[in-house]
Amino acid sequence: MIVIDIGTKRQFEQGHVEGAKWFDVTQLMQGITPDVPKSEEIILSYQQDANVVTYVIYMLRNYGYTNVTDGGNLDSMAKRGFEIAC
Repeated sequence: MIVIDIGTKRQFEQGHVEGAKWFDVTQLMQGITPDVPKSEEIILSYQQDANVVTYVIYMLRNYGYTNVTDGGNLDSMAKRGFEIAC
């Protein structure tokens, strides 16, 4: 399982799930996807814009990723037991 943060780089630097990878979602429009096996369980986290996660899930599934879920914002991730790094 891998957590991918889809907030802005600045948001990621201000706080993220411990061990999460940051991914610039604008790369999806260029056909660039995260460097993660397509069968890997991916949990997406974000700081503010929940609307973006729906788009990212849709796009990743179109690129062949099979196990992508919305983990919610940092508060939601902390409630699920993930440590938050600041």
